[in-house]
Amino acid sequence: MEDLTVAMVQGNKSNPHSAYEYAIACKRPADKGRPNSEIARRLGLSGEWGKSLLLLMAAPKELRARVANDALTVTLAVQLLKEHGSEEAAEMIEEAASEKEAQGKPVKLTRKNIKPNNPFTKAVKRSAPAMYDALANVKKDPAFAKLNAATREKLLEIMVTLEKAKNDGAVDHSKQTTIFDAAAAHDPAKTAA
Repeated sequence: MEDLTVAMVQGNKSNPHSAYEYAIACKRPADKGRPNSEIARRLGLSGEWGKSLLLLMAAPKELRARVANDALTVTLAVQLLKEHGSEEAAEMIEEAASEKEAQGKPVKLTRKNIKPNNPFTKAVKRSAPAMYDALANVKKDPAFAKLNAATREKLLEIMVTLEKAKNDGAVDHSKQTTIFDAAAAHDPAKTAA
């Protein structure tokens, strides 16, 4: 399989592969345990470019899909992965893509479209579950009633928002109908069986 992959890459000089296709070609021998230097040499790539392509293939699926669909260049994707790590880079790219989609624009991301995650926002996201638990405990505390009315309202408003988000994430599949339920509703004989 490795030899076929190398032959496919080297035999297609008149219609060169995309950078993403090269990344896939690098991943196949890497999965078999081949060293990066050997992969790059056999595919005719520089060692650094081979490492970058393998870094891309280790990134989250959503990020790789943006590269495969030409919404993001391999170079920019690799730069973001090196600067921010896989998860954060993927979040930044998805946020930028969502903004473009919301504006009805084609998704072609550049460095200026991608905003780095604010360290404060990142810390808040990570600590949100603990803050939710703490807020629930404050709400249960008898001293909660003695707080200023405006402060209580603000805390309750935050709690309602968080509870709604928590409940929206939990879908009760027992109340969902299936294609079998719909067929049974139209055919009383099937309901009896």
